[in-house]
Amino acid sequence: GPDRLKVDQDQVFRAEEVFDLFDMDKNGKLNITEFAEVCLDLRVGVSNREIKKAFQALDLSGEGFITIRKFSEWWNAGLGDAWANLNQVDAMARQEDGQENTAWHGTETAG
Repeated sequence: GPDRLKVDQDQVFRAEEVFDLFDMDKNGKLNITEFAEVCLDLRVGVSNREIKKAFQALDLSGEGFITIRKFSEWWNAGLGDAWANLNQVDAMARQEDGQENTAWHGTETAG
């Protein structure tokens, strides 16, 4: 997708703005596909596994979507921290079943 979150340093997105931007069906929830778009915009080369892990961490009820409240907590906690924690888990998991690092849509990305 287009890099919707690549902006000037001094422009800060509020969680609500980002949530609304990626909540394609405007149902007040992000499903994993919508959440994947956020992740892919935030980070180049984020893996399928990382996206799933992040999603599962936020979808505590296991209902298959993330509410604005949970998304805001994650967003406002500082994305660096959120990813750092997930990456530690991810690194261990990746050692177990061998460098699976596919893009979300199954397409190869250059770079």
